[in-house]
Amino acid sequence: MLIMQKKYLDYLTELNKELVELKKSDDSIQNICNEIDGLKKEIIEIELLVPIIGAFSSGKTSLINSFLNEGLLPVGITPETSLATELRYSSRRYIQGVDENNSVNEFDVSDIESIKDHAEKYKLIRVYLDIPLLKEIEPLILVDMPGFDSPLDLHNQAIFNYINKGSHYIVLTSIEDGSITKSMLRQLIEIQEFERDFSFFLSKSNLRADSEVEEVKEKIEEQLSLDLDASKNIRALGLNQGSLLKEVIDEIEPERLFEKLFFCKIKELTFRILGLFNTAVSVLTKTKTENEASINELKLGIERIIKKRDELIDEAQNKYSNNNVDIIINRVGKALSGSIDELTQSYLHGGTEALSQNMTDLIKFALVSEIKELMSNIGNKVIDDFAAEITNVSVLNVAYTMDEDLLKKISDSTKGILSSASSSLSGIVEQRKSNVGANVSYKAITSVLAATTTVVMPVFELIIVFLPEILSGFFDMINQKKKEEAVRQQIMTGTIPQIKGQLRNELPPVFNEQIKVLINEISNSFEKEMEVKKQQVTELEALRECKIKEIEEKIKTYDRANEQIKMLATETLFQGGNQ
Repeated sequence: MLIMQKKYLDYLTELNKELVELKKSDDSIQNICNEIDGLKKEIIEIELLVPIIGAFSSGKTSLINSFLNEGLLPVGITPETSLATELRYSSRRYIQGVDENNSVNEFDVSDIESIKDHAEKYKLIRVYLDIPLLKEIEPLILVDMPGFDSPLDLHNQAIFNYINKGSHYIVLTSIEDGSITKSMLRQLIEIQEFERDFSFFLSKSNLRADSEVEEVKEKIEEQLSLDLDASKNIRALGLNQGSLLKEVIDEIEPERLFEKLFFCKIKELTFRILGLFNTAVSVLTKTKTENEASINELKLGIERIIKKRDELIDEAQNKYSNNNVDIIINRVGKALSGSIDELTQSYLHGGTEALSQNMTDLIKFALVSEIKELMSNIGNKVIDDFAAEITNVSVLNVAYTMDEDLLKKISDSTKGILSSASSSLSGIVEQRKSNVGANVSYKAITSVLAATTTVVMPVFELIIVFLPEILSGFFDMINQKKKEEAVRQQIMTGTIPQIKGQLRNELPPVFNEQIKVLINEISNSFEKEMEVKKQQVTELEALRECKIKEIEEKIKTYDRANEQIKMLATETLFQGGNQ
């Protein structure tokens, strides 16, 4: 177990101890205890996945085999048989094939090549090996990813599965490419966009002279600096150099990755607990008339939130969806038009299949970057709209009932959730497939990454279907002419307008639906916070009326817990280089 992992678990255990007595008479404290238990489970079960990415035949699998010191994973397989392969430690050797429905089939390790021959049946495989190195690097788990030129459905399924789950990426570019390809560069920008880091290998360096290797390394360093503002140690990789992969893994710092995942969650939970204490003490020291007034004002605030939610959902299409759909489609059009030379050459050298892959890569990149920014802007605007709606509810400015600046805290907390890049996507994807959304936590659905992916995935699935149809029809004439200018013109005047037209049909309903979900779940976050306060005030007022003689001791209990948790938080969260 990581040091930081144990530290946070111990802290949450201590929080629970401080709340044992209080939760008996305060349901809001009991709910917090349930949250603590859920967070402890998440901390215990966390995995830090490290995808290894690169083009097909860039040397990913050979590097892993060298690292493992055995030729277990098959190399030289075709792109069509590529599968995301997770490498895990176990005292027993076996393989699990995981399909789209998360059903698991178990196989012998010797069956790995035959499994990959049926790659279309699985979304990933897990290979369990009794190799000490895999245990040594835990909780890091290496993932051998499909190459960029794998079939679109397999490759993009793997990218969507791991872009959010990956904690750190290891990138391979072959020296034969001479630099970072545009496709790889777009992938690196996406990784940075979602606040992930990466390490970089220049593979197959044994195929070139040392002087050429240094020249390519310098070019890549310049590309990373100019395009990503990143400074990386580019490692030249030859044959059988798994020790270099071990060096990179040793530099990843899982403690820091873990802290980044959980620090803000634990801090926000702590502040909410302290806020509940403040409310409880305030209620217990005020009169029945004052507390009843607070309850009525909280009810009014909740009613206003619900009314505002309904108004925003009714206005969603005209207010948020229509104009933003145009922005997204124009962004896709510009991305394609701005890469016309790249697209033309891909068709001339690789035909329709290469062009289709290149176009899909560009469309995905444009969709993700634009929708992420738009969802963030829309979400923040909706939060501000809700905050403005309840600004004048008098109870929000009454210190004895609510924390000071409660409204700001709710808004800032929700915006933090919205911008989080670490919320789990698995529930979002399954929710979209099953069309069941009632039980999905707003903390997941309202993250920008989750909202973005929930829009991009269904649209992207449709692109994979309609793009080959567009290309096959429009390039019947080009196949005969085989002229560069004809290809260029056909892409500009035929293919790109067709793609934009298809997006105009497919994007609006998906985008509009997710904006409504976003509005509804942001509303829930405000409503939930105010409902918790209302419930707490009501319950404590009843306690105050029934057991007036015990109030003083109850206040002392809250005060003692308050001071103890502040001390624990100072020791655990705000010392020793924490954020």
